[in-house]
Amino acid sequence: MQKIGHSLKKRVTIKDIADQSGVSVGTVDRVIHNRGNVAQDVANKVREVMENLGFERNLLASALAYNKTYNIAVVLPQSDIDTYWQKPRQGVIDAFKQVGHFGINIEFYNFELFNLVDFKGKLLEAFSHNPHAIVFPPMFQKESRSFLDKVLGSETKIITINTFIEHPAVSTFIGQNSFRSGVLAARLLNFNQQAKKEFILLNLDKYSTDANHLIDKENGFKSYFEDLNQENVTITKYDFEDFDDACKLDAFVENLVNIHQNMAGIFVTNSRSFLVAEKLKHLSSKIAIVGFDLIDQNIELLKAGKINFLINQNSHLQGFNSLMVFYEFYYLQKPIVHHDYLPLDIIVPENVEYYV
Repeated sequence: MQKIGHSLKKRVTIKDIADQSGVSVGTVDRVIHNRGNVAQDVANKVREVMENLGFERNLLASALAYNKTYNIAVVLPQSDIDTYWQKPRQGVIDAFKQVGHFGINIEFYNFELFNLVDFKGKLLEAFSHNPHAIVFPPMFQKESRSFLDKVLGSETKIITINTFIEHPAVSTFIGQNSFRSGVLAARLLNFNQQAKKEFILLNLDKYSTDANHLIDKENGFKSYFEDLNQENVTITKYDFEDFDDACKLDAFVENLVNIHQNMAGIFVTNSRSFLVAEKLKHLSSKIAIVGFDLIDQNIELLKAGKINFLINQNSHLQGFNSLMVFYEFYYLQKPIVHHDYLPLDIIVPENVEYYV
């Protein structure tokens, strides 16, 4: 008969480790908690004994025993202009509900979405309170690098979401690989396209030329067709900053349709594909649209067949993981991964209900 289960064994104590290592209990304690000065050869000997005895440290109990509080600053845009930003904020809140009782405090700093001065001001305000970590989307490259240069060398962990920026001050990035999402968008638009085709790459954003994630999406989109080496493909890029002016947007989309008679599809590089789809439904039903994000307006038009595909950027999970990666590092002592790339989910009317 096979017995299933775990045999009981004697609990290993710090004193057991000290006795076998030939050191004091205090030395073992310092090695376990990575504090104080312990010679490297002594620390190695203690760890070897710990492993041989099968010692398992109760990390959570240890953290609670120290009764330490960790403060995390979360710097996000106000969501009144763009509801996309409600989701990462809610993700942080949902994670806090799970781990906040371990001594983690959250402070939100909300900046005006397209206000570069307010963006940098809120980052500096958050840093002035000496938090253990700052979570933020480095939406504006110049201002973000200036801030990261300032905090480089500090003990504050920097966790970026949504937009990847390479900088030594950044502990981890949580979000999609923007280049690959651009490649995916190109592949989706290219489905069943046989004749000569023209695609529009559309940035409905302000300061898009300074936004790393939009630049990476553009490069990924173009690289897909370059790799195919198709001579019958034309890509035209537009940066349209007046998307929040309905009259100007109407005129822009109508002009787009008139100028590009062979337009087969539009790739909207952010969550605002619904703005184009709303205008196009009165002008043309033959133009495919690929965009990002499961906000209500996009979902409605996806179900109505006016948006062909949405790529889910998992903005809620970005916020959720930003807090969990901190918790796992300090409480579970898991190493921080420099890139936490999230899946590229393709959303169509048939599966959207499983994502909302």
